[in-house]
Amino acid sequence: MAANLSGKTFLIVEGSLLAGTELADAFSRCGARAHLTANVINAFSLLRRSQFDGAVIDHGLHNEAFDLCLELRDLGIPYISCKAPHRLQKAASLKRDADHSVWRIGDILASRADLDAGYSAIKQPAYESSASVS
Repeated sequence: MAANLSGKTFLIVEGSLLAGTELADAFSRCGARAHLTANVINAFSLLRRSQFDGAVIDHGLHNEAFDLCLELRDLGIPYISCKAPHRLQKAASLKRDADHSVWRIGDILASRADLDAGYSAIKQPAYESSASVS
């Protein structure tokens, strides 16, 4: 599983389908904290009070989550939309799909970290002033 999630904090926004408790457990197994909320309004409230490294949003929220996704993008918080784990799945499938969703968001964070490291490795050209004093 994604070891790079240790110490990170995630927002889980449940709709009618997503099994948020299983996702929160999967984040916990990776050393991350998860804040679980049952609706978009509470998610906005949590975004004002806490900092998040990523978010998982129930795909079943459809247009209801559109503004939330825009807000997450504006804040630079990566997010994924999930159909699984689904509340009607059997226990083994719930765990497997929860672990996969956590791996997906972890992979996005790792890719961003690699990209950030690549940018910082690029040397900025020295700036020389061509202004002369008379």
